[in-house]
Amino acid sequence: MKKKFVISMLKALIVCISSVTFAAANPFSDVPVVHFAYDDVTELAAEGIVDGYGDGTFLGNKKATRYEVAVMVARLYTKKASRSISMNFNPNLNPFSDLPRDHEAIGEILMLVNAGIEQGYGDGTFRGDRNITRGELRNMINNLFRVTGVDNSIRGNPDNANETLTRYELAIILNKVHKALFN
Repeated sequence: MKKKFVISMLKALIVCISSVTFAAANPFSDVPVVHFAYDDVTELAAEGIVDGYGDGTFLGNKKATRYEVAVMVARLYTKKASRSISMNFNPNLNPFSDLPRDHEAIGEILMLVNAGIEQGYGDGTFRGDRNITRGELRNMINNLFRVTGVDNSIRGNPDNANETLTRYELAIILNKVHKALFN
């Protein structure tokens, strides 16, 4: 009986160690293992939510743009809603005067608009190259929760609603959102 128990415990330990090793695989050359956002970045990368740049970097201290956030939130949405991002859209239904019809993120952005997760600005622009603010991200995430039927929301501090976020900060927040969506 003790022998079976010990063997079972060893098997469980091996599974745990191998899954920790898998989760800890670092896809980015500029995200050190000891960085405070390492787990969040690597977990989201393993889930296909965040990605880096062609040179293998994440550039975590870089400010996150509205384009980047739209792509990441669209990935969360499609994963939760079990949908694929449809790139078949009518460019004439693009509500944004500043979103080129051939932009690499147009499918994700229009999907978020159609789902009611993103609205853009009142003047008909998306301003995708602009750094996203905490308030804009909070609104997008709360809309994501509402649309996917997740009983959760993020409260904001009005004092920092206009502050921008780094990609590291974004990864930390989106990993919490990912856990709220799937746990």
